[in-house]
Amino acid sequence: MDFNLIKLDKIIRSSGFELKEKEELLLLFTKASDKELCTLSKLLEKNPNWITEVYKNYITKKKAFRHGDNVVWQKILQQEYNYLREIESLNY
Repeated sequence: MDFNLIKLDKIIRSSGFELKEKEELLLLFTKASDKELCTLSKLLEKNPNWITEVYKNYITKKKAFRHGDNVVWQKILQQEYNYLREIESLNY
């Protein structure tokens, strides 16, 4: 396991999520590049509460995809854009 994935695993495992949710999140991040994992782990180390937003976003995406709901999908993308702007302002 790569260093940044190990760091992210530690952050996820220390969260208040149920075991199934933790495993689901970790599996999701195994597809990310090392650079993406590095950025995410830095963000979550400084602001552990963001893991909740990441998980809520993931679950909402799954539901929108499953139901083919383009309106919800567009709202998700707008919310992600807003999150990215907020993160950029924090200089991660």
